[in-house]
Amino acid sequence: MAALLAFTIGHTSYTIYLPIWMIHVCLMLLAAWVLSSKALPSQDEDTKQLVICAYLFVIPWVFIALFGGMGPPPATAEGWVATAIEQQVRYAILLGSGVFFTLGFALLRNQLKRTG
Repeated sequence: MAALLAFTIGHTSYTIYLPIWMIHVCLMLLAAWVLSSKALPSQDEDTKQLVICAYLFVIPWVFIALFGGMGPPPATAEGWVATAIEQQVRYAILLGSGVFFTLGFALLRNQLKRTG
C-alpha cells in the first residue's frame, strides 16, 4: 500500500498519508503478532531471541513505510525549507532504522555463532 502511494502519487498532504500509514502499521503489527504468537510463549531462549531478532528487522519497515506519502526528497533548497519538518522526520526515521537493523544483525550474529 505504501509503495503504491509513493510510486503513483508522490508527495501528498500528511492528512492523507498518515491515516493510510496508520492502517499499514496496524496490518504489519497484526501480521507480526500472528506469525510470532506460537513462538513467544515458548520457553526456549533461542526461539525467543529469533523472534526478537525478527521484530528488530520488521520495526524499521513500519516506519520506513511513512516515506510513501513524503515522496522523494526535495531537489532544491526551497523545497527543503518548505518541508523542513518532514525532512527532519525522514532523517530521524533513517537514523532509528539503522539502529534497529544494527541491533537485529548483532542478535542474529550471536544466534548463528551459538548454533555453530
